[in-house]
Amino acid sequence: MATDIFLFVIFAIGIHYFLFLEKIRQGLNNLPESTAKQADPIKISVIIPFRNEEQSIGRNITGIINSDWDKELLEVIYVDDASTDGSQAIVSSYLYLPYLRMLIVPEDISPLRRKKTALLKGIESATGEIIVTTDADCWFGPQWLSALLSEFSSDTGFVSGPVAFTQGESLFARFQQLEFAGLVLTGAGLIGSGYPVICNGANIAYRRDLFFQG
Repeated sequence: MATDIFLFVIFAIGIHYFLFLEKIRQGLNNLPESTAKQADPIKISVIIPFRNEEQSIGRNITGIINSDWDKELLEVIYVDDASTDGSQAIVSSYLYLPYLRMLIVPEDISPLRRKKTALLKGIESATGEIIVTTDADCWFGPQWLSALLSEFSSDTGFVSGPVAFTQGESLFARFQQLEFAGLVLTGAGLIGSGYPVICNGANIAYRRDLFFQG
């Protein structure tokens, strides 16, 4: 009896998993192809929280500097989340750039809320019509922002872009890359299926007014 119940449970889980994968497959097929159109010139705010990222934040800032987005329409807000290394000093050395500034999360914020607070502090301070978020350990090519923003139209409120995990060549790192790619594909498939429940916050853009409407 117990064996029959166990087999039934395994069978039910298998069917559910198969249907879930099929939903993702259909969703990926439903995703519209990129129009590759030129992005409309619009003021954007890029929010980048960071905490102890001195090994990578310099490369992140260089990517921003090399961006092909019109710097007159660009605002970049780095938000320090209690860094104890040289991250804040690195960001400070670039504050001569008129489109770049830094905020600091108050020390009395609970550790469990610091990342969320950092994002909210950045968004509340932003002046751009569209908010873009990424992480301080991410890097990107010159066309990253223009490619992401090109997906917006007059009736678009939110755009989710892909993120790739590329660190390391060990077997463990390769498994991490595979797992990460699976999460990205799952998120994309669910979006295409009409169930947008997951995406990576390191490459998303949305209209600022919609955020506060929620």
